[in-house]
Amino acid sequence: MAKQDKPLNSMGLPVRIQSVREAIKYFDENPTLTSSTPIADAKAPRGEGAQFRPPRTGDLMGGDLRKAPMHFRGTLTDTTRFGKEPQVSADRLNAITPHDKLSDNIALRLKRDLQRDLMMTEQDAAAFVGNFDHESGGFGRVFGNLWQNGRVGGNAYGYPQWDDRREAFFNWAKEQGLPPESYEANYGFIKHELLNGEQGVRKPLSSAKDIDHATYVVADKYERPNSAKMKLGERQEFARRALELPDYAVETPVPMHNPNSGPPWRR
Repeated sequence: MAKQDKPLNSMGLPVRIQSVREAIKYFDENPTLTSSTPIADAKAPRGEGAQFRPPRTGDLMGGDLRKAPMHFRGTLTDTTRFGKEPQVSADRLNAITPHDKLSDNIALRLKRDLQRDLMMTEQDAAAFVGNFDHESGGFGRVFGNLWQNGRVGGNAYGYPQWDDRREAFFNWAKEQGLPPESYEANYGFIKHELLNGEQGVRKPLSSAKDIDHATYVVADKYERPNSAKMKLGERQEFARRALELPDYAVETPVPMHNPNSGPPWRR
């Protein structure tokens, strides 16, 4: 065993080896392992060659990796490396709870469903998603829930932060048997409103010249916030980010029931 192969780590490999690729190369090049001597006849090393010790239980998985939620292990922690330092920031190892969704996951799902179910253009869908992302604090992630500023029992609730329409949302969700914090309840009522009311946003949105204009139309005609607190720039930033998410119409062409009738939510 060469000097650079000592000492060994808890896996019985030289500490210089930092990846699976290096480990495979080590096994291929090690004369003891590549010898034609039958394993039964191989002699165990003695003296300085006997460096390996069975690892302690606590050494089998150490550091932040040991603390990672089970459903993240092997997916976000780069487990093809043997180093002890985590390969991702610690906050990415936190488990996702029903009240702490990854914003882009919900944004992507909303964009897809608005395009698929209501046959919106990508720009229209991204304008809605950007507004909802702003209104709800990253779909509940910033405040820890979907209440206004995280205050349970606050004035507004949900992805669009329904205020005067909040009770209508709660009643609709209850009739459908859906928890109000669920995606199904929030998206379902958004779809319900766009198909059965909230007519004012349809026509001006159809003539929006770009994503920034479309975002303003959704804010002004659907969200209707206090003009002094609209924070249009942040809404537009989130909408542009939503526009960069996969386009459902490209991934799966949107069928038109009647090419001359237009999207159903604008009828």
